[in-house]
Amino acid sequence: MHWATIYCCVVAIVGVLALAQPTFAVVGPTQPAAFTRLRGGDAQYKFGAAQPKGNRKNAFQIARSSSVQGFEELGAKKDEEESHHAKERNKKMNKIGYKGEQAIEAAEDPLLMAYVNLKLTACGASPVEASEKEAHFMRLVEPILKEYQEQQHLLIDRGMSLCPADHRIQNWLEDYLHDVDVAVPQLPVRQLKLDRHGLSRVLSLPKGKDVHETAICKSYRVAQGVVHNPKNDKRTTQGVFHVVEGGLPISGDKKVVPKITFAKMLDLALHPPDDSMVLPYTANQEDPTKIFTSLLLRPLACPEVQGFIEEKTSEVRFIVPGSMVCNLDFVESIFGNGDNPDLAENDAALDPQHWSGCAGLVVLAP
Repeated sequence: MHWATIYCCVVAIVGVLALAQPTFAVVGPTQPAAFTRLRGGDAQYKFGAAQPKGNRKNAFQIARSSSVQGFEELGAKKDEEESHHAKERNKKMNKIGYKGEQAIEAAEDPLLMAYVNLKLTACGASPVEASEKEAHFMRLVEPILKEYQEQQHLLIDRGMSLCPADHRIQNWLEDYLHDVDVAVPQLPVRQLKLDRHGLSRVLSLPKGKDVHETAICKSYRVAQGVVHNPKNDKRTTQGVFHVVEGGLPISGDKKVVPKITFAKMLDLALHPPDDSMVLPYTANQEDPTKIFTSLLLRPLACPEVQGFIEEKTSEVRFIVPGSMVCNLDFVESIFGNGDNPDLAENDAALDPQHWSGCAGLVVLAP
């Protein structure tokens, strides 16, 4: 073969082999600039070459200083959320009377006994005979109580003594009964508001006693708490419920009545006999307290569905004569205690996101 031909073949083979070899190129890092700095700044090192120890240390310090603030913010946010959830959970537990391993019987809680006398005095009633410590506490807070009573007198004179829930209900009564030829019943302005779980149970029995009996109910202490046995324990509502006409259809087992009947029945319920107003806790005192007791309930109307809807509750007020406070112990043990109805934080209208928009009133009459 001619040498020129052999040379061309060799060149062609070398060219093919050259094309077959992989091509290597220096490619910069694909990470964002921030990650590049965390890995040691802008300096690039050859593959397989060890980086200087000092630069690796500096890179660690940069990474640490860049991330600590973010982790602290995330940690603080998480702690804040957990604290909020814990507070909400504890609040719900307190509403139903759960206090964990540190729980004690309400009748054995000295602070609760002092709190009862504090509530009675704030309402203008005489406190129950107290121990020396309780009496010393009452003397200590006496100036504050006098100031509170004066403020209450001013609110009553100006027609502003009702709590927000009662005020809404009273406004509804005024509007609903405006065309009825009778005076619109007025909700009582003097109430012993049970704003703490367990108060109704304490008030259901005379202080230091285990049994209390009236014409309509008998209450006595047992190992599990306090039992309330009404004289007439009905298991049906047939022939008992009266429903005002003019609204939704009424079932046949209810009594249909006009508005004026409702107005008169409510007025009678809000003016019960004096003996039914005696508070059992003070029944053995020389001057027993005669007063209405009331309770705020916030029963669940709609459970929370995360990402879809918030938890919603309705609003129900119970107002009963003092002798029937045991009924509040019964409903409180089921629905929990809605706290102090006078406080803005418990005003359902100020939190429409978690309120169903419904307010109810239950008035018990002997």
